[in-house]
Amino acid sequence: MTMRRKISSGIGLLPRTTFGRLVASMALLLASQFSSFGWAASLVAISAFQEQSTQAKEDRDPPVQVDEAAVSDKDRSDLLQSETDRQKEQRAAVEQERQARAGTTKTLKTKLAELELNPGKRLDLTFDDLVFDMEKGETFQPSMITKEINQIHNRKVSLSGYIRPSARQKGITKFVFVRDNKECCFGPGAALFDCVLVKMAEGKEVEYTVRPITIEGDFYLKEFKGPNGRCWAVYRMKNGEIK
Repeated sequence: MTMRRKISSGIGLLPRTTFGRLVASMALLLASQFSSFGWAASLVAISAFQEQSTQAKEDRDPPVQVDEAAVSDKDRSDLLQSETDRQKEQRAAVEQERQARAGTTKTLKTKLAELELNPGKRLDLTFDDLVFDMEKGETFQPSMITKEINQIHNRKVSLSGYIRPSARQKGITKFVFVRDNKECCFGPGAALFDCVLVKMAEGKEVEYTVRPITIEGDFYLKEFKGPNGRCWAVYRMKNGEIK
């Protein structure tokens, strides 16, 4: 590439203004008169002109001042709103799932009606069937038990749940049967309808497991009071066997 072509390529970087054309002409003149020195001088001139042009543009268009505090507050507000929306979506999903289960799960009233038509049929319960209205911390009253729950008193039933952990791991003949594998299902502050006191049938034992199991036995109602004198349980089962 000739010196003139090199300079012409550099000139293409210059803005198309009167001053730019003047600088281009001077660069070409220097290149033709001083050869390699002219090429170097031309490049220096071009670079200097570009820097001056950039600075002039910045002087004409100063940077916009951003209120960082305001932006941060807005970002936080957007994040909080997004979190609220996610929580609403989660609650809606939980409610939809609950309604779906309610649509496919038989109520205790329905199970009892079917049992009347088929007395030999086993009554399969869930802990949801044993729920009754009682506020946390409220003193238990027998009148809180629903009519349907009273109807399963002294009936043979099956129930699925978890063995509440205790010091004994094997040869267990008595245990607290709970809704889930958390220790909060029995004792002070726990819901009375989330546990059943089970006594195994004569000669029957069970080993502790973290897995859910199904117990079959004779279900009955009898209060159990804890050391604090308050009712800790109202449901019991005797003659229990693992199914």
